[in-house]
Amino acid sequence: MRTILSGTPAAQAHARAELLAVEDPGAARAVVELLRHRDPRVQLLALTLIEARGFPGGDKPLVDMALGSADLEVARLARLALVKTAQGAALKPLVEALGNARSDVRHRAAVILGAIGDPRVVPFLIEAIRELRPVGEFNPPTVGLSPNQPSERAIEAYTAPGVAVMKPKVQQFTSGTGIGTGGAVLETRTATNYDAVDALEAITGQQFGADQAAWRRWWAREGEALLSRARPRR
Repeated sequence: MRTILSGTPAAQAHARAELLAVEDPGAARAVVELLRHRDPRVQLLALTLIEARGFPGGDKPLVDMALGSADLEVARLARLALVKTAQGAALKPLVEALGNARSDVRHRAAVILGAIGDPRVVPFLIEAIRELRPVGEFNPPTVGLSPNQPSERAIEAYTAPGVAVMKPKVQQFTSGTGIGTGGAVLETRTATNYDAVDALEAITGQQFGADQAAWRRWWAREGEALLSRARPRR
C-alpha cells in the first residue's frame, strides 16, 4: 500500500496493476480489509477488485459505502460490488435503510435491493412505497397533538429460510401535521418512493406501479409461491 500511495508514478502504476491482477479467492479477506483503509484511493482499488472478481465477505463495509458515501464513485462501485457478492447478511441492513431518516439513503437502499433481486425483501419494499417527508415547522400559539398525527407501527415480522427476522418500522400517516423538534408542529406530506416501485417490478415482474394496496393483495396471494421458486441465498 505504501508504494500505491507514495511511490513514484511508475511504481504506483505497477503496484496498482499487480493488485488488480489478483485472482486467488484466498486473497478475498485481505482485499475486503482494504475497504476499511482511510485513503479513498485504496478503497476504490479494493472496490474495483471485489466487483471484478466477486470476492465475498464485504457485506457490511459495502453496505455502509453504498448507502452513505458522499463520494459518488465510491458509492457506485460499492453498489456494483454488493450486487455481485451480497449474501443473506446484507439484506437486513438494506431493509432497515428503507426507513432511514435520509431520503437519499432510502432510495439507494431500494435501488440496491432491486438489483440484488431477492424476493424475501418484497414485503418491505411494498411498505416503503409510501414515505413521509418533512415540509417545515411552525410554532402555533398552543402546541397540541393533531387528531390525525402520524403514528408508527411495526411491520409484522417476516421470516424466510436463511434470513434473520427483519422488523423495520415504517411511518403510517393520515394527515400533514405532527409534533416536531422543540415542541414545534412539523408539517409533512406523503410521497412515493419510485425506486421502491422499480425494485418491486424488477424482482417480481409485476406492474402495479405505486398502488400499494394492489401490491399487498398480490403478495398475499402469490408471495409464498414466489419464495418457493426462488433459489435461497446463503
